[in-house]
Amino acid sequence: MDRPQHGPTVAALLHDAEPTAPFVTGRSGKALNHLFSAFEEARPLAVLNSGWRAGSKHVVQKFLAELGDKVSVARVSDACTSEIDGMRELIRSIELDPGELSVTDLRMIFEDFLAFQQKRKRRTIAALEDPGNNGGWICDYAGRLVELETSNKYGLTVILMRHTGFNVFTDEPSLDSVSYKAGKHISLTPFTKAETRRFIRWRIKAADSADIGRILDFEAITLIHELCDGMPDAIDQLCCASLELADKEDIVPVTTDVVMRASEALQMQPAARQPSAETRFVAAPPDGIPTLEVPESPRIVLMHNGEAIRELPIDQQRISIGRSNENDLCIESPFISRQHAAIFRNGGETAVVDLDSKNGTFVNSQRVQVQTISDQDEIKIGHHYIRYYDPDAPRIKSLNRIARKGTAVSKDADRTRARKTSAKADGAHR
Repeated sequence: MDRPQHGPTVAALLHDAEPTAPFVTGRSGKALNHLFSAFEEARPLAVLNSGWRAGSKHVVQKFLAELGDKVSVARVSDACTSEIDGMRELIRSIELDPGELSVTDLRMIFEDFLAFQQKRKRRTIAALEDPGNNGGWICDYAGRLVELETSNKYGLTVILMRHTGFNVFTDEPSLDSVSYKAGKHISLTPFTKAETRRFIRWRIKAADSADIGRILDFEAITLIHELCDGMPDAIDQLCCASLELADKEDIVPVTTDVVMRASEALQMQPAARQPSAETRFVAAPPDGIPTLEVPESPRIVLMHNGEAIRELPIDQQRISIGRSNENDLCIESPFISRQHAAIFRNGGETAVVDLDSKNGTFVNSQRVQVQTISDQDEIKIGHHYIRYYDPDAPRIKSLNRIARKGTAVSKDADRTRARKTSAKADGAHR
């Protein structure tokens, strides 16, 4: 097949300059709104998880631009492999000279700057970018800044931009102690298949110069999406590698075979991908009819006046709960704070955290600040109850534990027995 005479080339794709207009999705707008919510509610931490470096930068830049002169901004945006390099960039960003000072001295300078801003009644935003080659120091420092703000109320909001690898989201142990203070865990990934196709067209500037179908086969685009799990940076890299390989071998359009070989060169084997939460086929039973297996996730059930209102799977690290419609679980009640509580899932453990709510959060009738929860524990906020179910919990052990604690199951049973006894008594009286 002849090459198209017009249209983008590999050289154009790999050009350093990004397209003039940013690629925007619905997630970009939501991420921007969440940043404003965290700022307005004086949350000391906003975590922006992204497999899309350019996208997260665009969201943060738009956020800062709309705030304008209301805030002072300190940034670490370059790759800094050590804390001393990162601190120097942070100090330079507030127009001070870091000189050859030590890390301890640089920390003191930044704290003095925050105190100065506080006296001026001016808020500060520290935007910390976390590319992989920054190591763990930047997350440690983000945690230190959050604790500093919590203690001194400088008016500091830390925006931590975390850029992940191909299809891996990692949890930083250094953030565990402060992550519940986050206004929102914001994610710009993954793309849908349709967004992947739009993104590739945007990236190679093909909209006005060529039919994308003449450059990449439709199935090839679908395969790129699946191999990258919708991660934009990975899509960009695999698309580039596929076009380079096709250019070397004089293949037009790029086929699924080219994409597979490019992914192997990038060590993006399908076997290395994260397990999907989608329904999948499993081995056929003896009668030869395949069955469906749906992986179960822990879940919560919202209840009011004894009736289940909504069920929500815990299929992400953080589930936010509150009156604001920006929460994962929104409960419209005057007895519930806008950002009331959050449920965290880390490995095999689940915990509920009260976010300094006015009326408190209760687990099995005990008011808590941070509390791990187990199968069928009951969380009370306002006049609503949230029951937690863990499909992996040993059922007999769990029911025995609940009976000993006197939680929702035993209480429901007691109420049922009481109603039956009352009904019998009424019948006898009649």
